[in-house]
Amino acid sequence: MRITKFGHACLLVEDKDVRFLIDPGTMSEGFDELTAIDAILVTHDHADHVDAPAVKRLLEANAEAKVYADAGGVKILAEDGVEAQAVKDGDVFKVNGVEVKVAGEFHDPIHRDLPAMSNVGYLVAGRLFYPGDALTVPSFAVEILALPTGGPWMKTEEGIDYLTEIKPKVAIPVHDALYARPGMFNRIFEQTADKIGASFRVIDDGQPIEL
Repeated sequence: MRITKFGHACLLVEDKDVRFLIDPGTMSEGFDELTAIDAILVTHDHADHVDAPAVKRLLEANAEAKVYADAGGVKILAEDGVEAQAVKDGDVFKVNGVEVKVAGEFHDPIHRDLPAMSNVGYLVAGRLFYPGDALTVPSFAVEILALPTGGPWMKTEEGIDYLTEIKPKVAIPVHDALYARPGMFNRIFEQTADKIGASFRVIDDGQPIEL
């Protein structure tokens, strides 16, 4: 599996020549010129996870790509004329033979007075789990975890507990563009990864890694 990060929350995941683009949002850069994309996976409708006009432009260069999203993401994309297939917790689908499992229902709460919103996570090829803006503990084992490391909806303590509970073999930090100096927080999570025997792999933007 080859993984490339395009800043913040956007990952290009390549497995068996199938290319998945996850959460192309407004705080990510460099994904808009990609070609040969087979599927675009959207976890929820926050702008830093889905830039609907950018997705529309992507589809002009990737006409065969299918778009999958939670209920909120489907609605936001439709406003820009992008058709997406709605997915929910427990769904399983395949893209050119590569299986994707959907887990999770809701975005982690930002504040008790704000309404609950939908959010789904994706397990790609049985290996990489991307939870979106939630600390979803799935029913399946996770080999590679796209680990949220910061946001207005989580504390660092919660991220550490999540990493400890999931116990992946590899953790990749995401949702980190809100930090002026993400390295300080990465060191905290790296210490936890060491304790549970996991590899903590920081991906430089645009530089793929093989797992």
